[in-house]
Amino acid sequence: MTGQTDTEAIDTAFSRLSHLALARAEVFGLLAFAFFDPNEEFVDQIINGSYISEIHGYFQDLGNRRIPSNEAREAFAPLKAAQMELAQQNKDQVLRDMKVEYARLFIGPGHAAVPPYETFYGGKTKGVAPLLMVSPEALSVEAAYREAGVAMSSDLREPPDHFATECEFLYYLCKKESDCWAEDNNSEALKWRRQQLAFIDGHLGRWSVQFCEDIETASHHPFYRAIARLARTIIQIEGSDSIDSENKPDVGKPRPENKTSE
Repeated sequence: MTGQTDTEAIDTAFSRLSHLALARAEVFGLLAFAFFDPNEEFVDQIINGSYISEIHGYFQDLGNRRIPSNEAREAFAPLKAAQMELAQQNKDQVLRDMKVEYARLFIGPGHAAVPPYETFYGGKTKGVAPLLMVSPEALSVEAAYREAGVAMSSDLREPPDHFATECEFLYYLCKKESDCWAEDNNSEALKWRRQQLAFIDGHLGRWSVQFCEDIETASHHPFYRAIARLARTIIQIEGSDSIDSENKPDVGKPRPENKTSE
């Protein structure tokens, strides 16, 4: 009977870990969506509230276990306020305004106000001119993708260290972890979790908090200021795992066998 009880407890733990990993995956996926060039579908989701509602649900799953609820509310409140403001405006105008602001912030013409590349921030801290595509940061990020079995899409013309692409990669790693917990494969789940922590520690967590702060300062648009605020909080939450061993998974022991009493 004891073996059965232990097994049920592990099933519950694995289910919870799968749920949390899936929440991380969806949050990173939704962040990636927000930092690609906006389109009509995305604007629809902002105005009707579905994007904000979805990211809020997953963010609550993450925040409730690691940050006080008042801090979570403070991080999310600007995004909800932005949605309410934009919902009062003409959809076509919202799309035009967002495209203009996206270009100004992240593309140009001329120099982008806030370049969305790890290369720029890594090169800036080292006092050297950033070289997109072939910088040490970009090459290291691409190597991490290859190690995880991910190839850059031939349709993607961005360098591999774009903020949205790094978030998409974390979506992939988190989703793989979630699937492994759901399949009771704890050793593989822990492998994928370690890859997440290593990537945050070695890449996204090193530069994107400053990147988000720069957006909050530079942006004229309520959505981009708000999503940067939320992204900064999420990355800080996830980054705490990469530097705090107490928060790392501690369920790496083999599943006990079911045994009946003799």
